Amino acid sequence: MNSPLSRLQSVMLAVVVFAALTLGGIGLFAVGDSQGLWSRRVPLIASFPHISGVEVGTRVRVKGINAGQVTAIRQPTDRHASVLVYMSVDAEVFPLLGSDSRAVILGEGLVGGKVIELDPGTVGSLEPGAVIPGEPDRLMERLREIADQAGNTLEDLRRLGQQADAALKEAQGLVSDLRNGQGPTGQEVTSTLRDLQDAARAVAEGFGAMKNLPLLGGYVQTPESLLVRPDKFAHAFVYEEKELFEPGSAILTSLGRERLDHFVAKEFEPLKNISGAEIVIVAYTNSGSGSEATALTQAQAKAVKDYLTAQHKIHSPGWLGSGRPVTALGMGRKPSPSPVGIRNLPPRRIEIIVFCPPEKRPTTSSSSETPLP
Repeated sequence: MNSPLSRLQSVMLAVVVFAALTLGGIGLFAVGDSQGLWSRRVPLIASFPHISGVEVGTRVRVKGINAGQVTAIRQPTDRHASVLVYMSVDAEVFPLLGSDSRAVILGEGLVGGKVIELDPGTVGSLEPGAVIPGEPDRLMERLREIADQAGNTLEDLRRLGQQADAALKEAQGLVSDLRNGQGPTGQEVTSTLRDLQDAARAVAEGFGAMKNLPLLGGYVQTPESLLVRPDKFAHAFVYEEKELFEPGSAILTSLGRERLDHFVAKEFEPLKNISGAEIVIVAYTNSGSGSEATALTQAQAKAVKDYLTAQHKIHSPGWLGSGRPVTALGMGRKPSPSPVGIRNLPPRRIEIIVFCPPEKRPTTSSSSETPLP
């Protein structure tokens, strides 16, 4: 059998129970005050085209201050009808609302909850239970617009991809027609190319004919026409590259200039007064690529020509171009089109060939004199 509580224990139990009831009442009052349960509220209705994230209990604010909450939401009965949101607003704040008030759904942060902000308006006063217009969340509206635009952009990209694929297939067919000379375009291009080939052939034949003209033939010259002259005697003077230049260079050495001075004083002396004589300076090599070899030999032949014409006037300038022609010719790695009467010619050499009319041929022992075939 339990013993009865002592007087002290009974008093302490009563104090604990009283403290618990007091604290519970204070908490209940605080919660009710935060929810506006103890203040007088005025009903208000907002009409929205649609709501997102708004539910019963959503806070209602005026000028950013909590002034009420959503008490009910009525679903529309028609697809074109609006959503009605019922709110209760503090009686102390309600007089701030004008007849042109409106409700706006706002988001608290990017991922926060929703609140309804009441724009007080500027004119008149609002009756309790009035219906005011509502605007949906502008951020959500903007996101919907962006989503719609993204969908449209993706659709445009899909169409562009289809068009690009069709254009690629058409281009591949066109290239195939061009390669095989088939189809309207391929046949037309093939015909045009044939016309161009015929025109090029006609131009080449025209230039070939021009070589035989008395006045124009001298301006259309080839290495063969310069070096193969059956109607003239050739006096050829051959120098190895190393006698005139450093190997692979087009700059005359001091020994090279001395050799050229000796050529003018000895070998060229019997020929310098022959009228109708022509001089061709031609260089050969066996090194380098085709273009490099041609450029090198052309520069070497020109260097010899410039020295002889500048220092010794071998071109014998006359009136209106009546002087002695001197031509510099770089043959690169090409073989000589005409023998000069000297055996075992060095592959890297410079030839100075003086062409004379047969009736004015002098006797010279220092050159290889050959009527070129």
